Amino acid sequence: MQKILGSMRKAIEEFHMIDEGDKIAVALSGGKDSITLLMALKNLQRFYPKKFDLIIQDLNFLTLTYYMTFVKKLMLNYML
Repeated sequence: MQKILGSMRKAIEEFHMIDEGDKIAVALSGGKDSITLLMALKNLQRFYPKKFDLIIQDLNFLTLTYYMTFVKKLMLNYML
């Protein structure tokens, strides 16, 4: 995860991708890539100097229901 976070932070800073107070929506499909992105952003949120909110967005209610425990564990907001 450290390698992913390092690369991600470098890209975010280089391309000015996150500003203070941003709300970042992550589409949760249940695949490895969306889960990894969500976990990486949640980890980044803890120490990144610019504060931002994470929101899970998913149109597939079954996927969100399946991952609800995971979502609650990360204490994220979600939108249907």
